[in-house]
Amino acid sequence: MTNAILIFSIGPVQSFIAESRRTQDLWASSHLLCEITQAAIQAFQSAGAEVIYPADPTQESLPNRFVVQIPAENIPRATEEAQKEAQKALRRVAEEARKYLVQKGAQIDATWEAIWERQLSHHLEFFWAAAAIDGDYKSAYEQANRAFEAAKRTRTFVQIEEEGPKDSLSGRRSALHTDGLHPRDYWRQVGEKVGPSELRPFGRERLDALGVTKRFGYRRRFPSTSTVTVAPFLNKARRTWPLATYKNILHSIPKFYRVSDDPDWPYDGDLLFKETLTPDRLQDDYGFTEDDFKLHAERLKILREALQTLYKEVGSRPPIYYAILAMDGDSMGAHIGTCTSKEEHRELNCRLANFAKEVHKIVEEHQGALVYAGGDDVLAFFPLASALRAALKLATTYKQCFRDWAQKYPHHGLPFTNSAGIAVVHHRYPLDAALRAAWEAEKKAKKMQGKDAVAVAVLRRSGERAEMRSRWEGVEHRFAQLCQWFSDGALSSRFAYDVADSARRLEGLTGPFQAELRRLFRRHRDEKKPSPPDPEKAAADLMAWASTLSDGFVELANWILLARFVALGGGE
Repeated sequence: MTNAILIFSIGPVQSFIAESRRTQDLWASSHLLCEITQAAIQAFQSAGAEVIYPADPTQESLPNRFVVQIPAENIPRATEEAQKEAQKALRRVAEEARKYLVQKGAQIDATWEAIWERQLSHHLEFFWAAAAIDGDYKSAYEQANRAFEAAKRTRTFVQIEEEGPKDSLSGRRSALHTDGLHPRDYWRQVGEKVGPSELRPFGRERLDALGVTKRFGYRRRFPSTSTVTVAPFLNKARRTWPLATYKNILHSIPKFYRVSDDPDWPYDGDLLFKETLTPDRLQDDYGFTEDDFKLHAERLKILREALQTLYKEVGSRPPIYYAILAMDGDSMGAHIGTCTSKEEHRELNCRLANFAKEVHKIVEEHQGALVYAGGDDVLAFFPLASALRAALKLATTYKQCFRDWAQKYPHHGLPFTNSAGIAVVHHRYPLDAALRAAWEAEKKAKKMQGKDAVAVAVLRRSGERAEMRSRWEGVEHRFAQLCQWFSDGALSSRFAYDVADSARRLEGLTGPFQAELRRLFRRHRDEKKPSPPDPEKAAADLMAWASTLSDGFVELANWILLARFVALGGGE
């Protein structure tokens, strides 16, 4: 019996994930893809396949691409069954979402069903390729991989007509609706039944079959961007009497829905921002009507006063910026390509699985919310203050998982490193745009020579955008030290702006710029504070960092501005 290596993938992935207005949609997209992949893997196992990648097909996060060894004669039946099981997995979650809407009283008719069926039937894409193992695992894998990449490049598309008003998530597919009812009116009625906790009121949000599956197919609640953003503030506020008072007033107004069982704070993080309590936001996000404003006028006034009291108790307002981290292993294709045996490939995958387990711990330690951790890929949300610190820890942990690899398998040659993109955005910034910024930053990090890098894109609410890149070894220690100086007051905020101005004027002039750094450190440091910077040492260290950056002094200045921004909690 001849065995073969088979590579199989299911899509679409990034476009499907990006079609998310809420973090709940994003998490559901990722989780659904993992369930679909798991169903396909199980179909191959039933056909006698041995799973090589991922190492643990039962783990929570799975890559959309997997590798199996399978008897060649079983390939036609196995690939057909895998596609069927993948479709069934999608349908199972979709049916849960459909049942939920019906239970809530949403109307469904033949028109609605026709749109539903069309969109679910044509969503998934499958690509696969196989090669016989003729005594050489490495050659078989390379042959299968070349065929797989060629299959993806020659993909064919089924042209589907999508008429009428489009859904709010993709903007490309028809929004679900019943016969004779405009989608806006239909979704206004649905919104009244499910409530603003799950759908924007007044028909402002319209979903298609895939959007409904994401939004209502799972009952788990994923933290919103606002909840992630306020995590450090909430930690300080916990168990204080002003938070308890504020929470109790919220309890007395039925329009404010709970999102968790947290005894201290069961509400969404957006209710810790004073802007949320403005009439426009209460109407848009919580469905307040004119009658509601009249009924709760006095309580809303007391609520706003209670929030101000909470700010005074904590000593600050909550931060308004958070970060999205997208991380990926460097040159993973090359690493896999050097594996000379199935056992070596499997061990590599086991180490990736170990890293994925560590990711969960690190994200939690840094108050983050993990969307996905499958193999070398990570997607997570973090409060602004802990994002870069968490990213550094993840990068270090990744390397540690392969610490003895070079000694064990010297023919691999390349070191195991990973690179990341971080988007720093306002908590109300459109999620799909924030995701694109993080993925774009990741691509820019991977364009650095030797990689092992991080790129950051800061998207200010004012429209101003700043970008910077660095190798991890450059950021490590230096960035944390700058943040500490700014937050302690050992270095004035003005230092960052003066460095930025000097960097533009003195670009390329190493001696004069280093002398200017020394002068600015002396001018802006506060010797009365603990551990103020030593001008000579600090300037030399920053110059060493600047020498490794693509854009030299200007990019260094951007990193210093970012450190100030983080230290002040996103303050201008």
